[in-house]
Amino acid sequence: MVDVRDLATAQARVFEAGKGPRRYMLGGQYVRIRELAGMVQGEAGVRRPRVPVPAAAAHFSAVAAGAIQRIAPFRLPIDPGSTWVIRCNATADNSLAEQELGASFRPVAETIRDQVAWQKAAGRL
Repeated sequence: MVDVRDLATAQARVFEAGKGPRRYMLGGQYVRIRELAGMVQGEAGVRRPRVPVPAAAAHFSAVAAGAIQRIAPFRLPIDPGSTWVIRCNATADNSLAEQELGASFRPVAETIRDQVAWQKAAGRL
């Protein structure tokens, strides 16, 4: 999980004259989906029913949604890439970006708090 503000700052630092093309991982902090959902629910002040879905079933649904997405006139909120990341507990090594770009990543709880506050202010939540 990486805050878009931290991502933008790090990306701006990549475009330094004379350095040439470079690649960095900017993955922020690893948070399990259950923890993330709990943070969002806590900040939003709402409880949604939890229905456990096996990872394989979620991935199959995402693959099906990907096929539907190709012909649907609207965007679906799930994709196979997202479910793969969740199933594999994929993490990122940010150390090179931290060393060379001075990248830093704000706490996930702060990102969630700010996002929920924005959604409330915009009347979306």
